[in-house]
Amino acid sequence: MKRLRPWALLALACALYWLCRRAYYVGFFNDDAFYIMGARSLLSGRYAQLSVPGAPPLIQYFPGFSLLLSPVAALSGGALWPYQLASTLLMAAALAFLYDAWSGWPASLRACALAVFALCPLAVSMGATVLSDVPLLALAAFAMARSRRHWAGERMRDWAPLLGAFALASLVRPTGALLGLSAAAALLWRRRPRPAAWSAAAAVLPAGAFVGRNLAETGVGLTYFSQAARSLRYAAQAPGLAPVWGHLSFYLRFVFVTTLLRWPWPARGLEAAAVGLGVVLAGYGARRAEGEADWELWPKLFVAAFLIVHLLWSEQAGRYALPVLPLCAAYWLRGAGVLARRSGVSPRRGWLALAALSVLLSLPADARVARASLWERNGANSAPEMTAGWIRRNVPEGAVLAAELDGRWYLATGRRVVHLPGVYNGAGLRAWLAAQGARYVVAAPEDFVLRSPGDLLPGSRLDALLRDGARFRLVYAEPSEGTRIYEAL
Repeated sequence: MKRLRPWALLALACALYWLCRRAYYVGFFNDDAFYIMGARSLLSGRYAQLSVPGAPPLIQYFPGFSLLLSPVAALSGGALWPYQLASTLLMAAALAFLYDAWSGWPASLRACALAVFALCPLAVSMGATVLSDVPLLALAAFAMARSRRHWAGERMRDWAPLLGAFALASLVRPTGALLGLSAAAALLWRRRPRPAAWSAAAAVLPAGAFVGRNLAETGVGLTYFSQAARSLRYAAQAPGLAPVWGHLSFYLRFVFVTTLLRWPWPARGLEAAAVGLGVVLAGYGARRAEGEADWELWPKLFVAAFLIVHLLWSEQAGRYALPVLPLCAAYWLRGAGVLARRSGVSPRRGWLALAALSVLLSLPADARVARASLWERNGANSAPEMTAGWIRRNVPEGAVLAAELDGRWYLATGRRVVHLPGVYNGAGLRAWLAAQGARYVVAAPEDFVLRSPGDLLPGSRLDALLRDGARFRLVYAEPSEGTRIYEAL
């Protein structure tokens, strides 16, 4: 009976993820549209940006997730729900691998860590999203489960599946390379240079090959390089490294308050206490425990490296924490057990009490996500179908649109869409549109748009430019969706 409980939890969590699949519609994040676009393009033997006239090579998104989705693209036709199902299955795999990876821990701690992560609001709302955070989590969990069995080996045959996971992770998103590099660092610490070299090569060579392909075909290695340079420059120039401290405050609050102890009412004192206690507990839990296996060092290094990267990266979003959140939850709970033991209380009581409180506080938020997914309509869960329908009916198939969220509008309309640049005057915007062959501009709400310093054209500025009657005219507006379409004159 006890063996059935984790699998019952897994089944319950996945059913909840599928129930909440409308938390975000497919295309909402824009990134999800590009992963689907990449998967569809791979069916023709190219990794291409189908949304742009001429379908140039797609370079701004790594191809690993699109590769995983390509069988779905081959079987699903124009339907989008199969991609959500694929993400939910990846989440199920991640939960199973995590439970396996933690086999050396007390059974109650394993179950608590799994429950806290599986039922937290972030996992519930993200469980069916078509975003690369999900496969990166699954690959990290698989790598940990595989490490538990084969870390001590020195044969390539034993390491091959683990190295494959490191390689694929490096192609899913740039931070995926941190899996293999963290393992390499842990192996070097243990003076095992051969598997360390294998891990480092698996983390670097596939991503390097993708960058080389981009350079050969477009002359640009990776758009992330320029974004990273801007992020570092912005952080260095700000007084007192203010952006770094701002990101640290955001992610600590997101992990330990918004996600793990989600208070149902505003309470600054409780939230500050939850962050402070969370840092202490996770710190204690991440320390080397008695009898801990050697392989357990590299997931800790992965969490640290992942945090450092996102402290320096200019954009911040809670969903970025998904690949490391189960580890944060596990260390947090284990730390509660450590402090309980030091207080003369059973460690089991410590992590059971904290896990029960976490799940109890998560349930109201999960219920809100489920209610919105099932019965409500809002800007996150309902695509702008009225606007998309107007475009499909009134904009010729060969016409080109310009929009900030270009992938979203391509997926919704099937029309070619180019990404709006940072042009801040009407004449310059009109000239750019002419050069791109774009006739229409789509202006839409930008409440959830992630921005880097100096990146993208702010919506308020865009609307002001488009109201220039000598260069643009309004041809459609849908107040209920907050959208406007302008035609270039």
